[in-house]
This record gives sequence, structure tokens and C-alpha cells, in this order.
Amino acid sequence: MVSIAATILREEEGWRSRPYLCSERYPTVGYGFRIGPQDADIKLYDFELPQSAGEVWLQALIDQRAARLPALPAGCGEVRHAVLVCMSFQLGHAGLMAFKNMWAAIAREDYTTAAREMLASRWARQTPGRAKRMAELMDRGTL
Repeated sequence: MVSIAATILREEEGWRSRPYLCSERYPTVGYGFRIGPQDADIKLYDFELPQSAGEVWLQALIDQRAARLPALPAGCGEVRHAVLVCMSFQLGHAGLMAFKNMWAAIAREDYTTAAREMLASRWARQTPGRAKRMAELMDRGTL
């Protein structure tokens, strides 16, 4: 699961060694790592992150996010588990846990409904391409 989540996040986030402001105006670096408060002056973040350090950071964040997920049904599988880790990476734990109808569908092992619930969200309206890709993975359960 961890390597699947890393593969997905590398693709979704891309790599940037120099800090930048993300679409929500947070200073960000590496694979989408938030490093400061919203609307902070990006000039205050004058450094370059080696990709090898970014890989360690990515793995640590994946492990942290995975450890906070609730118990999942046996049928959930590694790809769906990775999707939930990736959603937590983007939305934070509280944001992920707010998907009550998605969680109810996952508990029933109804992954088509879980995917539909993912798409019926503010998250999907804000990042439609990413949400669609994640929902497809949730529905199929395969890469």
C-alpha cells in the first residue's frame, strides 16, 4: 500500500525542489509539502530541497496518514487503502473523515457508491481531475 500511495502522490503532486505558492496560496515544496501559513511571503522560503530528502519526507507522511486511518474491510485492498492515504495527504485527516457517506459505503464494501460520494463533494469541485482519478481507483480497486 505504501508504495502505491507514493506512486500516486508522486504523479499527482509532481516534484518541485524550490518553494512555491500552491493553488490555495500556502508555501509548498517537494511533493506538495505545506511549509508555511496561507499567504506567507514566498521570499521567506529561500532554499532547495534535495529530492532524496523529499522521498524520506514523503514516506514519513504516508506512514503517518496510513496509521490514522480507521480499520478497513478486508475487501478494501491496497489500491483503495492508498487512495484514502492520498486523500488524507491532500485534505488532512479531519477533511478525509468528513466524508461520512463515503465511509459508510466503504464499511458495506460498496466501492461504487464510495466513489460516487467522493465526487459529490467540495473537494471534487475544487480539484475535479484529481478527484475523478481517485474515485476511479476507489471504484475499480486496481491501478
